[in-house]
Amino acid sequence: AIELNDGVPPAPREQMVRLASLPRALGEPLRDAIEAAGVPVVMLRGSGLVGPDGLRDMDLLVPRVSAAWVETRFGARRDTLQARAAAARAAEDAASGDPEPVRSESG
Repeated sequence: AIELNDGVPPAPREQMVRLASLPRALGEPLRDAIEAAGVPVVMLRGSGLVGPDGLRDMDLLVPRVSAAWVETRFGARRDTLQARAAAARAAEDAASGDPEPVRSESG
């Protein structure tokens, strides 16, 4: 197979791409809605921001072949949830007097 692609290994058919990174409480309903539409979603602990609950956000991964459709159908909902997460972080930061968002050691 490598000889057929100029020495480059083929991309796996089931390659997953990140759709969103959200706190678990916001990510689970989005995952459920996407899966109800017939697209599998994998939720893994992300490496970015720490949510208001003190836990690292969850990355929602979808198959690359479905990503454009999922983005079209659920992109606005994802954007709304990300805005809610950002507002909750800002409120938490204001309450604690911390002006900087909390990031994990790798983020």
